[in-house]
Amino acid sequence: MAKVITNRFPFAAAVTRPEIAKTVENYFNTYGGNPIGCAVASNVLDVIKEEKLQENSLRVGTHLLNSLAELRDQLPNVIGDIPGKFTYWNGNGDR
Repeated sequence: MAKVITNRFPFAAAVTRPEIAKTVENYFNTYGGNPIGCAVASNVLDVIKEEKLQENSLRVGTHLLNSLAELRDQLPNVIGDIPGKFTYWNGNGDR
């Protein structure tokens, strides 16, 4: 994860399981771990929790995927595979 975790503020973080993290002796990232970036990331995570953005994302994403699946069924010669989980959709329809 990089700027997405801090709403575009320069920051980066690595997320993994503890058994994998124990095997990494050094992790370096240009933006990782600076105090201001950590504060920004912490605040962004607070907003995500307080505003229930994960729940909203699940609801909206499920609706989007179901709606696209209906269109695919109506237009099988036009619409093919519809990716789902772990797909980033922005307001322009880009991934």
